[in-house]
Amino acid sequence: MKRIEKKKHWNGYLLSFFLPILFLGIIMILTHVYPFGNNTVVVNDMKHQYLSLMTYFRNNITHPRNFLYSYQLGLGGNFFAAFAYYLSNPFNLLACLFPPSAIPLFFMINTLINVGWLGLTTYTLLSKSIYLNKNGSNGQYKVFWCLLLSLSFTFSAFITNYQLCVMWIDAVVLLPLVLLGLDRILYSPHKSTWLYWTSLAGLFLINWYIGIIVAFFLLTLMVFWTISMIIQKDFIDLLKKGIKVVLLTALSIGIGAVMLLPSYLAQRGVNQQGFKFTFSPVYQLHTLFHTLLTGNIADFTNPTIVPQEPLIFCGLFTVVLVVLFFMNKQIHLSEKLLSLGLLILLGCSTYFMGFYMIWHAFTMPNGFPQRESFVISLLLICIAYKAIGIFDQPKVEIKVGIACGIVLLITLMTAKSGAKFSLNEMFEIIGSLLLVIISAFLVNHHSNQWMGYGILGLIVLVNMGSYNYQIDKVHFSRMSSQAYSHVVSRYTKAIHQLEKQDSSFYRVGSNAELTANDPFTYNYNGVQAYISQQSTSMTDYISALGYYQKHSWYRFNTFNNGSTTAINDLLGFKYYLLASPQILKDTQKVNSTQTWNRGLNTSGIKLKDEFPGIEIYQNKMAFPLVFNVSKKTLSDIYQYNPQSNPFDYFNWILASIEGKQNWIYSNQNVYPMKSEVSNDISYHVRASANGNAYLYLSHPRALFLNASKPTNFLINKVNMGEYGGKNGYGDFISESSAKVKKSTLHFKMGNF
Repeated sequence: MKRIEKKKHWNGYLLSFFLPILFLGIIMILTHVYPFGNNTVVVNDMKHQYLSLMTYFRNNITHPRNFLYSYQLGLGGNFFAAFAYYLSNPFNLLACLFPPSAIPLFFMINTLINVGWLGLTTYTLLSKSIYLNKNGSNGQYKVFWCLLLSLSFTFSAFITNYQLCVMWIDAVVLLPLVLLGLDRILYSPHKSTWLYWTSLAGLFLINWYIGIIVAFFLLTLMVFWTISMIIQKDFIDLLKKGIKVVLLTALSIGIGAVMLLPSYLAQRGVNQQGFKFTFSPVYQLHTLFHTLLTGNIADFTNPTIVPQEPLIFCGLFTVVLVVLFFMNKQIHLSEKLLSLGLLILLGCSTYFMGFYMIWHAFTMPNGFPQRESFVISLLLICIAYKAIGIFDQPKVEIKVGIACGIVLLITLMTAKSGAKFSLNEMFEIIGSLLLVIISAFLVNHHSNQWMGYGILGLIVLVNMGSYNYQIDKVHFSRMSSQAYSHVVSRYTKAIHQLEKQDSSFYRVGSNAELTANDPFTYNYNGVQAYISQQSTSMTDYISALGYYQKHSWYRFNTFNNGSTTAINDLLGFKYYLLASPQILKDTQKVNSTQTWNRGLNTSGIKLKDEFPGIEIYQNKMAFPLVFNVSKKTLSDIYQYNPQSNPFDYFNWILASIEGKQNWIYSNQNVYPMKSEVSNDISYHVRASANGNAYLYLSHPRALFLNASKPTNFLINKVNMGEYGGKNGYGDFISESSAKVKKSTLHFKMGNF
């Protein structure tokens, strides 16, 4: 008998790990993710930052000093903040088993393993917690309930929408163990503390940012636990256990300070919105209930539809169970009131700006809103689990019917308040509630219990599966696996061969970019443009030099190899990689910054070597060694303004080097002319001097940078090419080198 019970016990743990993997694996098959198709799990910041950083991690694992300072970061800088925020999880060592071109496959495996671990740790919390099981919520169907609710949290809105932020999910996996460790300290007669402090310390080491959010959550839980102990007048336990939790939490944070403190010091140069406590709302209140019932979808590629309300959806059935929690007579009134107060407080903390910013380390989150949502979802799951004992009570179908009626009433009130439910959403809500009532009726008749529980399980699987599928079918189709592999493998081979031929310090430029972080991807010294842990002064300085532009949420980076030949020479751009038309096509399939330009942006360079799809040119005018050595911050030297004329700044730089006011760049007259036939505008330049011609277009930071229609540019009446169209993000297509009246002018442009 004991052997059979032990086998069932372990079956639950195995199923909690492998069911989520199977669940997401089926979605990946349906959405044609490699190796089941040509899609990848890579989307948004995973493409723009995490792919490059993980490849850098893989390439430099035998050179740990490069995780402290990197020449691939900006013009060279402190890399530890990026390492601590993105790469400190030991699981990332498995990336070394994958070639650079297959890192998307590593992220796919990482995502699958994450949902498996999250299912397992959540199942462990639900099944082992003394507090959650003290009201008899552990009947013969305990394994079923633990599996069902752990699956609901594993595929909740936060996890689904933010699974691209692998460094966050890696840490969230440990949250259920932290809570289980806290449960053992507060409620277990055994003096076991190791689970709490080791899991919390590990969480801080893996991702200190999620650690800060969890620490605030733990503080909130301890406040409500203190209130409950005061109600019970158990002051001795309150003092003993409270001090123990405080000391162990301090120990965990102290261990995590190995990552937290150096990362904080390295990140101080990143400009962030200062903290100011206000009660201004973050979102409209009725949208909170809408997302709780149907879930919200965060499309991070379109800033206009990124939701500001919390990502707390963890299944419609979970909402029904939360309502049933407050109807369960086995649960004491004081516990119900404290749970309600905790839910209201956490809801307010997401709604009022002052509390909202506290969650995010007293600043405003950049790009990804409501990052604290996962703690609310897990709290809902725990409250729902406390309610399942009601299914063992007589006439359960009546109580379930009342709860479903309350949920339907909330739905109607939410719709009346302004939230828009689609027809399909209303059918799904009403149909699911009816099936819950039917399943409760079957559960109450013991001969049909298996059918009732089967319907409940089917409701959860369909509800969570349809929600996840509609998100993943969009996310997983954003990048072609074959195209990415082709581009990265070609560039990696070319860079490796170049390193064998020339071991000196130099920078490399390219006419084709996958992301702003290609130097990380291919492991060469370039001018890397942007990662979120990079100092703002460095980003602004690089922008002033023409290598990167930040316009609202759109980051323009195609100003290939900088704005002028002189700046390229000064920064040590010794080699240029010229991609073939086929590689340029593949970069479009990867949704990189658009470019079809194969014109050489620097005059006087000669072909050095050729590889399949790539030509390497050498620039013998490149300065041999350049990096930041100023004692002042770059912002003290130059304050970046996207609408200021960069060529005035270039003149100042070159004049400072030469020691005299000898302006190298002069303004030329530009005349816009409208076509009488199509009303299209072309720009005509009257060149009065020999040399390279550059076009500067002023563009406000807050506006989206795009030129959808092609615009022709003529120099001394000779058409030099067009800007816009399929090169709508700032690149220029050159017709050919044209003989003009003054000289042969090499035309090049960029947006600032």
